[in-house]
Amino acid sequence: GGGGGGGGGGGSMITMGPIRSSQGVINQCFPRVNIITLEFFGLSISTSKQDVSINLSTCENTLPCNCTPLYDIMQDSSYLERIDFNASAGSQYFRVYFKKQIHIGLVQVLTPRSNVKQIRLSYFDEYNQIIKNSELQGWPINYISPFGRKNNALDKLCPNFMFYGIQVDLLQTDPSNSPVHNATLTIHVRNCDGVGGRIPPCAETNIMYPQNLETYKFLSSGCSSDMTQAYENLPGENCQEKNPAILIKFQQPNLAYISTIEYQREYGQYPGNVRQIEAIFFDANNSIIFDEITGEPIRWISSENKPIISGDFQDVRGLILKVLKTDNDTNAQRIRVIMNGCYSAVKLGTYIIPEPRTTRVGVTIVSSCPNPIDLMANPSGKILSMTLNGEVIPDLNSISSASSGLTAKTGDKLQTWTIVTNLIDTVTSIGLVNSPNVIGPIQYKLHNTFHAVSEITGNYTGQIVPIYAKNIRQIVITTNIPTTDNQPPKNLKLILNGCFKQEQLRTIPQIEERISTTTSVVSCLKTNILTRTNMQQFSSPAAPLSDFSRAYANMRGEDLT
Repeated sequence: GGGGGGGGGGGSMITMGPIRSSQGVINQCFPRVNIITLEFFGLSISTSKQDVSINLSTCENTLPCNCTPLYDIMQDSSYLERIDFNASAGSQYFRVYFKKQIHIGLVQVLTPRSNVKQIRLSYFDEYNQIIKNSELQGWPINYISPFGRKNNALDKLCPNFMFYGIQVDLLQTDPSNSPVHNATLTIHVRNCDGVGGRIPPCAETNIMYPQNLETYKFLSSGCSSDMTQAYENLPGENCQEKNPAILIKFQQPNLAYISTIEYQREYGQYPGNVRQIEAIFFDANNSIIFDEITGEPIRWISSENKPIISGDFQDVRGLILKVLKTDNDTNAQRIRVIMNGCYSAVKLGTYIIPEPRTTRVGVTIVSSCPNPIDLMANPSGKILSMTLNGEVIPDLNSISSASSGLTAKTGDKLQTWTIVTNLIDTVTSIGLVNSPNVIGPIQYKLHNTFHAVSEITGNYTGQIVPIYAKNIRQIVITTNIPTTDNQPPKNLKLILNGCFKQEQLRTIPQIEERISTTTSVVSCLKTNILTRTNMQQFSSPAAPLSDFSRAYANMRGEDLT
């Protein structure tokens, strides 16, 4: 069978699909769905009535949050009331008490640092009693991880009832029945507000401005235009075709979060005639987003008489917009594109703004890296391998703090410098220094154990950029501008500060051979908190077109009129 899902609001309908099944199953997340239409193919002909059983899995209490990014709460006092651990023989478990109703997306006990091989998740109510299923003879409602699964991960958690806390039982260890050691619990929630909905990562505005775009052009041969008039409240651009396609790419390495895409029909004496549009998106890796089964691009289609597409489109590198219908089936006229959302060099849509709290009583919070060190003072203990512009670098000490730096053999820019590391607990700042011919901006991507990426940009060689990234396994550094002498990059040295394999500095509870059950409050390390990742809104009426990405510490600054 095949199926398509649509979602929308305010009287409009957006269609996505069709999405084809694999062996009768469609396994994909569809946010904001109002109607699902299924079409069946390949059925045998029968003259009698046939019953069709459809299994539709949803998350009643967490939709649409099931499709939103994960957020680690183990250092956030606005969520955690307290964490207890029971270390009695034969029954070892965590009990986690929450301050408010939350939507759990992922529970883990990390491996390989721990010898735990299987866990069980249960929920308890306001009376600290495990919640049971009355329809299953009072059996407890729980989830059990497959034995030996990486990090004992339990995800896709969608309880349709309210709970006040969770219990995580440590069921099996390796070797069997051996004492538990180094069990590190992590809990991630979905970025939700109340019982559903999304929290935009900024004060959403129209981000379709020339300074934000690398490419804005027609892909159709019948359209010749530089697109200078194809913005909001301008005369618009015309095309000698009925169904032109437009390519839009944002400036590298920037990504966009988009909530609505619109062809502006009405504007004074320049009314447009576009009635229906279609969008295909490029992901953060600049690849078109395809359906995994059919291999076809996933297409978002607006309602027939309202050229607006709404959704939660995160980490967008670009998109292709196509006109599907016009008034009276004429050539497309007065094309103007509006996109509402957020635009920044920072990976968007991955942060949550916790509710303000005035008290912190009874919560254990420890800074994950209160005393950062120079991680490159002895890189051989932290770096597993390196490649620079395609060449494997065997000398791992060539970028140590005491060295003269690393020089590439090929390329006229820093195409790709990939550094694979042992697990680095926390990175607090990063920078490329010492090179006399590398020109910024410099893009840094830090990949963690959970396959998430923290991205940040330095403006020039020598700039040390603050960042907060945990559980790092790989660092990728690139530039787009050729070197000053068009020669390979010279004398590259990496500044990397943070904490490495310091278990006592973890932000999450630890179970060692000897268990301590004390509860305390530790004040945080005072730092500059005006950073991109903390800001919901940063703007001024004196600079309405600016996203204020340069108004942070050690940046170039913003001009106000």
